[in-house]
Amino acid sequence: MWLQLVLCYDLLRRCSPLPNECRVARDNPAETSCGGAERCTFDAYCFDPLLLITMPIHTLLFDLDETLYPRSAGVMPLVGQRIRRYISEVYGLSMEEADALAQRYYRDYGTSMRGLYLHYGVDTQHFLEFVHQFPLDHMQPDPALDAMLARLPGCKVIFTNASAWHAERVLARLGIRRHFERIIDVVAFQYASKPHPQAYQTCLDLLQVTGSDCLLIEDTARNIPPATALGMTTVLVDGDPAAPADYHIATILELEPIIHQLDIKACRM
Repeated sequence: MWLQLVLCYDLLRRCSPLPNECRVARDNPAETSCGGAERCTFDAYCFDPLLLITMPIHTLLFDLDETLYPRSAGVMPLVGQRIRRYISEVYGLSMEEADALAQRYYRDYGTSMRGLYLHYGVDTQHFLEFVHQFPLDHMQPDPALDAMLARLPGCKVIFTNASAWHAERVLARLGIRRHFERIIDVVAFQYASKPHPQAYQTCLDLLQVTGSDCLLIEDTARNIPPATALGMTTVLVDGDPAAPADYHIATILELEPIIHQLDIKACRM
């Protein structure tokens, strides 16, 4: 990232007149002009370099499910089963119909609940309580994750499409709740689930930070581009290597070297 900033700053210095920003087209970076004077040849968003250099990353936004613990924990399949059961029981659909509706809403809106909220006026509190109401006995404390988080600088915040209640249970079960200053859940961003841009902007507004202040750690590839568009640096955990994230890691325990590389600063909250 810092190399890109240096390159962009040098590029901007050579543009005449100096543009306010150099935004690179991701589909075809070679076709993006810099102030009409020169072409940008690297795939990144370059905002005012001096502003970014004086505002280093200090806020770590962690997704919750399947980011802080592996997919093999089996939590999300349980959530999926209860979502389909809820749709079937509340709206009188077969399980096959409920499954098709849940998948369509997840694809179109980021979460099934968002679609139910928009089209059926679902009781969101009842829905969230129902779908997250299952034991976490299969999830064990993670001493290695606890130790790593203790070593990491910066403000640590949970940014999740789930409820705060579910997040509290998962963090307690993993033995890592003490590391997080705040939980920003789907209720906080008014059910505009990731990857909806409103969720990201609301998160920034609540924390009173800018995108360039933040590092997003996320397991879902489609949740990365909206963060990038706001100037966040991104880490994709156990995702498609071809996805457009700044960093790719296999497990959350590989995050620490990236944090050191980025020179994350102390928490400013």
